[in-house]
Amino acid sequence: MEYKINVRNHWWFDAGIVGLYFIGSKVKKNHSNINLSFDADRLIIEGKNEEEIRIFLEQCYSFLALMYWNTSTKEQIARNELVLYNKETKEFSVAPKRQATPVVSNFVKGTSWKVDGEEYEKLDDILKSRTDEYLKETGKSLWGNKKKLLFTLPECHPDIKILPRENNRQSACSVCGKLTSNLTEISQPSFLLFASKSAAQSFHTQGKKSAKICWECELLSKFTMDTINYKKDGTSLSILLLNSQNLKDNIDNQSKIGSNSVIRSLDSDYFYKNIGFDPDGLIGKAKMSYELLWSYFVDTYAVLKSNEAITDFSEEDLFLRLLGDIVSSSMEIIVINLDGKGQTFLTKELIFYNDVSYVYRLLSHLISINVDVKSVYNSLYETDGKGNLTPSRNNVLKKVLNKYCIVSDVEAITFRKIYENKPIKVSNVLNFLKEYYLIIKEDIMNREQIEVAVNLGKQIVYQPYMISGEDKEVLKKIKGDLFALRKTRTVTDFITQLNTLQFRYGISVSKSILDGILNEVSFEDFKGYCIMGALNNFNYYNSPKKQKGDNKDE
Repeated sequence: MEYKINVRNHWWFDAGIVGLYFIGSKVKKNHSNINLSFDADRLIIEGKNEEEIRIFLEQCYSFLALMYWNTSTKEQIARNELVLYNKETKEFSVAPKRQATPVVSNFVKGTSWKVDGEEYEKLDDILKSRTDEYLKETGKSLWGNKKKLLFTLPECHPDIKILPRENNRQSACSVCGKLTSNLTEISQPSFLLFASKSAAQSFHTQGKKSAKICWECELLSKFTMDTINYKKDGTSLSILLLNSQNLKDNIDNQSKIGSNSVIRSLDSDYFYKNIGFDPDGLIGKAKMSYELLWSYFVDTYAVLKSNEAITDFSEEDLFLRLLGDIVSSSMEIIVINLDGKGQTFLTKELIFYNDVSYVYRLLSHLISINVDVKSVYNSLYETDGKGNLTPSRNNVLKKVLNKYCIVSDVEAITFRKIYENKPIKVSNVLNFLKEYYLIIKEDIMNREQIEVAVNLGKQIVYQPYMISGEDKEVLKKIKGDLFALRKTRTVTDFITQLNTLQFRYGISVSKSILDGILNEVSFEDFKGYCIMGALNNFNYYNSPKKQKGDNKDE
């Protein structure tokens, strides 16, 4: 018998099909008659009969529940605080308490936990006496506010009837459109962004009846948890999920750079994250949505490249070997940022990003010319006066991912960090800025024009510094001059300030500037590159030798 699960063309539920395939691939080792296969449009489960397929799916769901719903942290395992009583052997034992992993915990409330047990006050006198003795001996306490003696471990995953019998009273599922008599009211556990039934009816006066969802979509929605990549920082929870309308591409991509790849692991101590464990990677440092998205591209590219044993390829050949099948697929990446608020959460950001080929090609080019993209990421790190991360790096990376100009943004960050004596590798940032600019805006400024601007900035610092005999005191004067130069708002003001610097320090100005290059290019971009060139030399001359080149994400 074949049971087919068709794609839903919805990123959440289609991710559940992928999750079911990966979980099923593990569970089917105990089912010799079960076979799993897939094509672009469906997952196919083969078994002897419907009952065998039902048992297989139930075991898959149980396996999933143990991984994401009914889990225990390292600390809970060490404490072993849950008191159990075996009614058959008449013996007491202890076990770890349970909790749901961070994404699932958004759906789990106190009432979600199901237990088989008896309240202490309702125990017979003999069992009550034995319980008192055991609790005194172990120093443990009974479960919950009602102080129940448990006979089984508590569980919080929802009950789902799998492959239930059908009758003639059928309606259409609001997700897949399938006609079935086995429908339930749609609610938040079915999809992260669904409102609960009470919320839908409270805030929408016409929301008298909730939409319905079939048992199959309800089941698939749970397996989405196996494909979700997440990391939690305080009350903030970031989720990253791969998607493709082609199921085969989705499974293949997840195997290479997603939930079934080496980038994915599990924090067995607290379950606060399942990505970002590589100390040399960027994902672990990402705090904001676009930081996470950029970091994901950088870290996955590094993983793929590290798996490539042969390095004697051209840039294009290497790119196709590493990423040809990924960038040719219809892949998109969804990033969600949630902020916990008591018993609920707020969706702060939702990003659908599908320009995957562009980012990987950008990274491939930058790395091929020895631009240290990880160092650039660290250099853009900024905090406010209280030590809190500012959104400046996140904003720059958002612009990079969406192909916007970042000259003024990067120049402003560099200026602030140098004036605050914070470490930054200006030369590396400048190389990144030039190469990125030439890819997205070469029609505005070409490489030669950029070099004119950068070299002018370098001259503004180099000339007076060398004339002074490399006296660092002169850098204090130059600092003020750079501040005045970057405040100019017109070409005329900029030229006037240059004339002042020529008179004061004897700097040489390129003939192309005198010939009117400033009227041929974007003034703000030219000025930005000029200031970056000046800051590059200023930073180098002003840094102690032991600090030159230092750059850490503070």
